[in-house]
Order: sequence, then C-alpha cells, then structure tokens
Amino acid sequence: MNPNLVKPKHTVGILIYHRTQELVDMAKDCLASVRNCSTKEEVEVIVVDNGSTVRSDYWEKFADVYIRMNKNMGISHGWNQILKTARGQYVTILGDDTIVHHGYLEAMEKCYENKDCGWANPHVEHLPGGMGIVENYKWPSGACFMLSQEVIKKVGLFDEDTYFPCNHEDTDYETRVYKAGLKIYTNFGLTVQHREGQTIHSPDLSARNKETFDAYVKKWGFDPIPIFYGEAMMPSFKPT
Repeated sequence: MNPNLVKPKHTVGILIYHRTQELVDMAKDCLASVRNCSTKEEVEVIVVDNGSTVRSDYWEKFADVYIRMNKNMGISHGWNQILKTARGQYVTILGDDTIVHHGYLEAMEKCYENKDCGWANPHVEHLPGGMGIVENYKWPSGACFMLSQEVIKKVGLFDEDTYFPCNHEDTDYETRVYKAGLKIYTNFGLTVQHREGQTIHSPDLSARNKETFDAYVKKWGFDPIPIFYGEAMMPSFKPT
C-alpha cells in the first residue's frame, strides 16, 4: 500500500476463496466492474485471498491492497481484514460473485444521510424490490453492503468465532447494528447483479450451515428467518 496516496472517501473490499478457474474468472468480472465505476483516486480497492488453491497474479496488479492468507480463515476473518485495513470513510463489502454499476457507492452513501443508518444496501437482483430509500430488514444482503467508519467503531468487527467458515455472519452483524440503536436501509433506486457463485451453493462452504444457524439462535435467543426473511418484527433490544 502506498502511504502517499490521498485518503479515499470509499474503500471497496472483495474477499476471494477460489478452488476452480471458473471462480477466478467470476471474481475478475467483479473487480473489473468496480474499476469501471471509478478511478483509483476515488476508490481504494482491497482484495483479501482466503487461502485460494487456484491462484492468479491478477489481484496484485489491479487491487490497491492485496492480502493473502495461507488457509481459509472464514468469511468473518476475511471481512475483518478489510475493515482493519480500509482507509475510506465508507467501506463497501462485495461478494466476488457481484457485478456493480455506476452510482452504486453513491446510492448506498445516500442512505447515510439518515443519521441512524448503520448498514446500507442497494437493491440486489433476485431479492424483493421497493421504491426509494427505506428502512428495511427484509432480505438485507451480504453480497453488497456499506458500513461507515463511525458504525464500525460503534458496532465493532464481525464475529470470527461463532460462524466459521461462513453463513449467518452478516445476519449477526445486522442484529448488532440494530441492537446498537442503528437501522438498516436499502436504496431501491439502484440494482446490482448477484450471481450467487459459491457461498450459498458450494457444499464445502455450506456444510456447517445448520451449526452456524443454531449458534445464532443460541447467541441471540430467536430464529432469524422470520425476522429477516419473513413477516415477523425485530425483537426489542436496548441500545448498547
């Protein structure tokens, strides 16, 4: 990382864990879409490699910061490397199976005009739609979301111990955002593509899905499915 670079307003972080060339190619499309939407002066791009067995030198060439782990440390650990390294006022996490479009950062940043915003999403394709910028707890997506440095300071990092290697770490953080007295907003004015390339449909990553689900219920005392994907209301929490 060049310490002489002007501090950017935005950091975009992409976590990769590649076991096939198809996944490498998919992530190259993701990074290309990020670069097509902004210049290096406008946006800092961080790529964290979670111990990929199929490697490419592409990331070191086109990312501002490249972090390589020797083994898969889990999504929470990878995302935390992004949060710890990011210099931008706003930090956007992208799944490497996501394609973004011009205005996606501005769309999420606009959510932060609401002073209580703690998590911002654009609309993600295949998920329910809506109009404008609204407080929204139904289907908040880990494929593309924005946190501010103020939120990270208040809420903290992702839980690395409970949700290894993945699944429910985003829901856990969303719950912590709400418990901290903040809100989740979606800007339905812009849609990003989501190919759902590996985390959801990959047996090696999703094998512990029931265990991480049970861990969430044990930690918070309620089933997150009706809250975030159904009609139930968020439980009452005292802000911390």
